[in-house]
Amino acid sequence: MNKTIRNNLANVYHYINGTITTILLTVLSVFRIRKNRILVVSYYGKGYGDNAKYIIENLLQNKKKYQIYWAVKNKKSVMPNGIKTVKYNSIKYHYILATSHVWINNTRFECGVRKRKKQYYIQTWHGGLPLKQIEKDIEDKLPRYYVAAAKNDSKMIDLLISTNSYMTDRFKKNFWYQGKILECGSPRNDLIVKNDPAIAKKVKKAYKLNSSKKICLYAPTFRNDGSILPYDINFDMLHQELKKRFGGEWVIFIRLHPNISDKSKELKMNREFIIDVTKYDDIQELISAADFMITDYSSCIFDYAINKKPCCIYASDIKEYRKDRNFYMSLSEYPFEIANNNEELETIIRRFDKETSRQNIDKFFKNIGLKEDGKGTETITNIIINKIEE
Repeated sequence: MNKTIRNNLANVYHYINGTITTILLTVLSVFRIRKNRILVVSYYGKGYGDNAKYIIENLLQNKKKYQIYWAVKNKKSVMPNGIKTVKYNSIKYHYILATSHVWINNTRFECGVRKRKKQYYIQTWHGGLPLKQIEKDIEDKLPRYYVAAAKNDSKMIDLLISTNSYMTDRFKKNFWYQGKILECGSPRNDLIVKNDPAIAKKVKKAYKLNSSKKICLYAPTFRNDGSILPYDINFDMLHQELKKRFGGEWVIFIRLHPNISDKSKELKMNREFIIDVTKYDDIQELISAADFMITDYSSCIFDYAINKKPCCIYASDIKEYRKDRNFYMSLSEYPFEIANNNEELETIIRRFDKETSRQNIDKFFKNIGLKEDGKGTETITNIIINKIEE
């Protein structure tokens, strides 16, 4: 089956699914909206994490009781006390969707979703500073059903969260959105700003690592064709150079993007010092625990760089990727050294200068108007509490 036929079938499927969703929500609108009910959707039901995790956990500390539902594809997902799971796209999911006072989502709702007048939708968006082009800028490359869903989603948003003025400008131009944008710290990055050593202990304990182990986090983004060929780092070389340059014993964590999380098993990770952490729910905890980070075109490197820790970009397919997605800035404008191959990566690590790196990151963050202040969770939680108590 060729790509065109697959895309056409996907468009038809999502159109039918969207129609069914609209009908379901219309029927379910006879039920009243529950004032204290909150629905969270994160990565289309793929797990517990991102901004909503920190917002909800903070809400749970409030003395008032909330009915909190988290949409999941896997009903076996474990949640903290006070959070109920609901199977993503099930009948019950649509009922909760129709009767929740507050929605929180970091991706997009389906094109058939319709918000009721008294519902309040907070869009936390999963990316930080966009490295690669998004949404409207790549409309011709996105599936038709996704574009329809994105436009519909943006019409429903009441509040969109942005962590910097550069990102705010991108939202205004590329998000099909003309509503309210709040510039504030992102809840998921509060723990990175605070740099709590307990997070590193938690992560190392999860993988039975000695507390003295140092962590290199490799977290590349996905390619539209699902290829993992660009993830061709020589991990033996990387492991040795990290030990030589920074000292200590190292492990390498590999974390694939949620869109291709099922492909992590295809990578050659038969080394004692390589650990697949793709299934770890919260990448922010991995970022906080890491001592060195490598990515390609993922914005997660900007989250990591908040504490000015060593990092770099490994991008062996820049030309091909630029044709597919392109970038908002030249990669040379970013405050990170860039390796196009393993030889360059080896050189970068050998001569890595921490002070120069810190200065470059400080200057860059100042230019984009970064708002990370460690108070993002508190800011958004107060908005939700006030909205519910109106």
